[in-house]
Amino acid sequence: MLAEMPQAEKCKRRGNNAFNSKEYELAESLYSAGLAAPPAPHPTTAALRCNRAAVRLALDDAKGAFDDCEAALALGAVAFHENPEMANERTPLLLKARFRRACALRMLGCISDAARELRDVVSLDPTNAAASAELAAIDAA
Repeated sequence: MLAEMPQAEKCKRRGNNAFNSKEYELAESLYSAGLAAPPAPHPTTAALRCNRAAVRLALDDAKGAFDDCEAALALGAVAFHENPEMANERTPLLLKARFRRACALRMLGCISDAARELRDVVSLDPTNAAASAELAAIDAA
């Protein structure tokens, strides 16, 4: 099954396994390899960017995480425009990208921007415990 898969998707899956094993440098390398592979559909590329943002947050690379989130959100906007009926399926990815962008903003010291982003995420997904906790931590500071 993995042999038939596009290279970008293989890298994404391998990167996910590395991330789950807390092998962050390897995960970052695999996600980057997926982005360098032959062009993949926008959702795959957006997921690679969003996943690499999570790795970069774990590695304390806030600027890199922010840049990846910006790219994932831009790709998500293109994908929505091209295929609007898929919007609900892509929403979780975009919420992850927005949450990770907020975390990067907080790490970069842009607290009010991070809080605004987190409020948006929580309003779109009130069950998002991670976003609610991050927002509560900002509000308590």
